[in-house]
Amino acid sequence: RSAYREALQDLPEDKKEEREKLSKLLATAIYKTAVIQKEKGDLESAAALFQEVYLVVPDSHLRSEALFEAGLLYEQLKLPEKAIQVYRKLSRNDEQSELSVEAQLHAGLLYEQLGENLQGAALFVLAAKGSKDEQQSKKLLWRAGLHYEKQARWDKVVTTFLSFIQRFPKHVDTPEALYKMAEARQKQGRIKAAAKLYQAVITRAGKNEFSARARLWQADHSFRNFKTILLKTPLSKNLSRKTKALKQVVALYSKSLKTGHAGVMAASAYRLGQVFEHFQMALLTAEQPKNLSEDQLEEYRFQLEEKAYPFEEKAVKAYESNVHRTQKTPGLYDEWMKKSYARLAALRPAHYRRKERGERIVSRFDGKTLPEIFSSGRLEKKVVQAR
Repeated sequence: RSAYREALQDLPEDKKEEREKLSKLLATAIYKTAVIQKEKGDLESAAALFQEVYLVVPDSHLRSEALFEAGLLYEQLKLPEKAIQVYRKLSRNDEQSELSVEAQLHAGLLYEQLGENLQGAALFVLAAKGSKDEQQSKKLLWRAGLHYEKQARWDKVVTTFLSFIQRFPKHVDTPEALYKMAEARQKQGRIKAAAKLYQAVITRAGKNEFSARARLWQADHSFRNFKTILLKTPLSKNLSRKTKALKQVVALYSKSLKTGHAGVMAASAYRLGQVFEHFQMALLTAEQPKNLSEDQLEEYRFQLEEKAYPFEEKAVKAYESNVHRTQKTPGLYDEWMKKSYARLAALRPAHYRRKERGERIVSRFDGKTLPEIFSSGRLEKKVVQAR
C-alpha cells in the first residue's frame, strides 16, 4: 500500500494512464488489507480501511463495495450512526450502483431503529424508486407512507401512496392507498380533493371495507352540510331546502347500511338516528312567524310538534337496529352500540334505561327492513301555516 501511494504521489499529473493503473492497484491493496483485518476479527480497523478505499481513491471501481462493507461492519459493531453515514455516502456518490438501493434500505432500517422514522421513510422512497424488485418496491413505498401518516406529513402521505398507485395500479391494496390519500386531504382541510378521492375508492374498491368507509364519509359530509341549513324566514324556502337535504343524507346512510361491514353499519345506523333527531329539533325550534296572535302561535307550535314526532320514532328505530344487531351477533358491542343504547335510554327510558350492559333488551325490530323504513312515508315540504 505504502509503495503504491508513494509512487502515485511522485507520478506527474499528466501521466493519466499510469496514474489510473496505480490508483487501481492501490485501491485493490487497501481493499484486500481490509478483508484480512475483517477475517482476523478486527472489525473496526477493517471498516476504517474499507472507507479508506473511497477516501484515497474516490474514483475506484471498488468504492461501492468498500463503502457497503464498511456499513455492514458498523452495523455489526452496533454503531448505527456511523453505518448510516457510510451508507448515505454510498447512496449520494453512486446512485447508479446496484448497491445504492441496498445502502438506502439498510440506512432506512437503521433510522427506524433510532426512532427517526421520517428520515427512514425518505430513504425507503428512494430505494423503492431504484429497486428492480417489484415486491420490495411495494413494501418500501407502503412502509414509507405509513411513517408519513403517523407523523401527520399529509403531503408526503399523498405523494407516496400516489407513487404506489401509479406503479402498481392493479394491486390489491390500491383502494386502501386511495383511502389513505383521501384521509390525508381531509386532514389538510382540502375537502373537495378528499371527496374526489373517496369517490375513487368507491369506484375502484367494489364492496370491500374501504369502499364502505368511503360511503360513510360521504354520508357524514352530507350530514354536516345538512345541519348548516337553518329553519328561519323565509321558512317555506328553507324547509324545502332542508327536506331535500334530509332525503339525500338518508339515502347515503342507507347505502352505507347495505355494505355489510359491521362497523360501518353500526355507525350508519347511529348517525341516521342523529339525523332524524336533528330534523325533529330543527322543526321544534324553527323561527316563528311574526305578527301572529297567541292563539295562532299556539296552533303553529302544535302543528310543528305534530310533524316533528314521527322523526323521533324514526330515530328510535335507527338506534334499535343496533340493539337488534347486538342480539343477533354476540360480542358485537362497540362505541356505536353504546351510543345507541344511551340515546334509547334518553328517548324511551321506560324500556331502555338500565345499569348492566349484559341485561337483555327485547326488540321486535327487524334490521333488514331498516332502509325501507327510512325511505317510507312522505316527507313534508312545508309547515302548515298557522291560522
